Amino acid sequence: MSGQLPATDPPGAPRLRELTVDAPADREASVVAAVYRLGVQGVEVRDAESGAPAGRVHVVAWLPPSPTASRAIRGLRRRLGPDARCEWRDIAVTWEAAPPAASIGARFVVVAPGVAAPPGRDAIVLDGHLAFGDGLHPTTVLCVEALERRAAAPGGPAPSSVLDVGTGTGILALVAARLGATRVVAQDIDPLSLWAARRHVEDNGASAVIDVVEVLPAGTFDLVVANLYFAPLLALIPAMAARVAPGGELVVSGFGVDARGRVEAVVVAAGLVVREAKEREGWGLLVCGWRVGAAE
Repeated sequence: MSGQLPATDPPGAPRLRELTVDAPADREASVVAAVYRLGVQGVEVRDAESGAPAGRVHVVAWLPPSPTASRAIRGLRRRLGPDARCEWRDIAVTWEAAPPAASIGARFVVVAPGVAAPPGRDAIVLDGHLAFGDGLHPTTVLCVEALERRAAAPGGPAPSSVLDVGTGTGILALVAARLGATRVVAQDIDPLSLWAARRHVEDNGASAVIDVVEVLPAGTFDLVVANLYFAPLLALIPAMAARVAPGGELVVSGFGVDARGRVEAVVVAAGLVVREAKEREGWGLLVCGWRVGAAE
């Protein structure tokens, strides 16, 4: 598995570096936090009940293609110290067989390139790949349904500007554009996701509406949506709240229903209130807005 890390990673087709950290079980939280700071594609924790030796924990993560991945792993080794072992292997990113057509929300269906949408459904074209957000996960469905409700809400205009934080494949940005938003910013820090999102924006003919960026943009939006892993979701809520325009909303998902209280506490601390909560298959979603007069 582990060999000499190259000084820099060679250019080429997208690929991932799979990193496994073997550490004492009582260091799980600090190791997970350190690994997340690398800007990983995903994290899996394996304890004694799922394959790790007694008293140890295995934290497995996937780093997106980057010329600095090797340097980041070497730095992680130094920070974690001698009681934690870091091993790695490269995984070639191949375009897997696309998932079957899957209906999401009341209006949309996710299809592979060249596949027609069934009657009455609006097609979102996605290739099969490793970037998060193929439309099949319950949190993605929750977000699509929330976007549809917001677009159809009586008594007010549909959001014309939308910020999708942690866009992954770009699916929520694409849905927002199809629902009538005239300005959509799709943001992600993961190079693989940025690559996939830009490809999908082009494949779906949405380049005139959707801008795919790496850094959170300045300014405010009618709607901010984020379907993220739990730790980055909590960390980003204050920054996302600051980008919600007066009268706008923040939609967040990616957390289990048992963690809803922790998410609500961060939302309230950021000055917002929870207006709506939804659940699906053990996952939660919150729709949040400003207190009356708070953002005027």
